[in-house]
Amino acid sequence: MPNGITVHMVNGPRGLKPEYAAEFEGESATFPTAKAARMWMRRRRKERIMKKSEVKVGHVYIAKVSDRLVPVRIDSVHSRQGWNATNTKTGRRVHIKSAQRLRREAKNATKVEDRNDRDRDRAPRSELTLEEADKLEKVRTAKAKKAKATEGQAKPKRTSALDAAAIVLKDVGRPLNCKELIEMMAARELWQSPNGKTPEATLYAAILRELKTKGDAARFRKVGRGQFVYAG
Repeated sequence: MPNGITVHMVNGPRGLKPEYAAEFEGESATFPTAKAARMWMRRRRKERIMKKSEVKVGHVYIAKVSDRLVPVRIDSVHSRQGWNATNTKTGRRVHIKSAQRLRREAKNATKVEDRNDRDRDRAPRSELTLEEADKLEKVRTAKAKKAKATEGQAKPKRTSALDAAAIVLKDVGRPLNCKELIEMMAARELWQSPNGKTPEATLYAAILRELKTKGDAARFRKVGRGQFVYAG
């Protein structure tokens, strides 16, 4: 045997998770470096991904479920996608969505179960039953329909303090100071101060700013000390 690193796959190579050792069961190889061995294992894993045409109902395969490799029995073809299957380790029903989840046919499912049996009485936390998967699919479908229905619908624009003040002045038709405006805006539920200490001072400054920036196009006109009317 040439010099190098020998990787025996029966008990799992060093650095590889125990549950993945089942992928390389019965194989052995010699490599010059550990890096070459890891590259070989990654390439072999890709080669072992099965095709849809290779999957047969009633057969047991090594499948990736919730980031673990477990033996599953293919029970039937799923109505929408993939297959209905049973985890032979836990007895729970699972949904195999694609053949890419399958690694190879399990020749010795019992041996694989013993190797991966960290908790015989409990399935992986994130493993879903068919009923749970169908329920999750319905929730996702409903959310997608709701998002599509509301797409493009603009949310109602909230009335600003300046817009509310212009509406009040236009309706009353007489001069008002900012304190009166704030009270009438709140009474008509047009605008309410978000817990501000001096909302009338804030409104006064905003009106003066519009008068300065818009000039004759401003909606307000100052007629007295702190009083304004609607300019149209």
